[in-house]
Amino acid sequence: MLSDREISELSTLERAELARRLLASNAASSNQSGNRQRSLFLSLVATASLVLIPWIVFLAVTLPKSYVVHRWTAVWTGFDVALLLAIGAAVWAAWRRRQVLIVVSIVSATLLVCDAWFDVMTASTRTDEWISIASGLCVELPFAVVLLLVARRLLRLTLQRTRDQAGMTGPLPPLHKIGILGTDFLEMPTEP
Repeated sequence: MLSDREISELSTLERAELARRLLASNAASSNQSGNRQRSLFLSLVATASLVLIPWIVFLAVTLPKSYVVHRWTAVWTGFDVALLLAIGAAVWAAWRRRQVLIVVSIVSATLLVCDAWFDVMTASTRTDEWISIASGLCVELPFAVVLLLVARRLLRLTLQRTRDQAGMTGPLPPLHKIGILGTDFLEMPTEP
């Protein structure tokens, strides 16, 4: 085992190489221990995806064209409270510069897209429909895009800093090519 003195005597490149090798070693050991949970999760989401197909067909065939909702106010105010809490969490996380901003931005964006969809789809008059379309296109969807771009930027920045600390150089690969926890990109070759 290296002492603190021995580590301090290493060059910057040697420390970066040591960090990269330790991260790669930790990633390999965590990959082995997580294989069972990963298989279980994959089975669960694959099954859920398959079950949704006949369920969607069933709903399309059996749902009535119109339906009276007895808790309409509770549905919409409850949804808007959830949206307020998510956006409030994003404000708090941005103010405090917390990593959780990535998650709450994605949740908030998802709720905004759902809000726009349901506003348009449940509009009862042509005027309500046009107002819903306008607010969706001019407010909710652009705000959702901003939140998703913030989440993407923060995720890339986090991964780039991790890569920098490991002594890696060159551009960060696209997010869709980076594995879970981002540790696999540490093993990618560096540019000369």
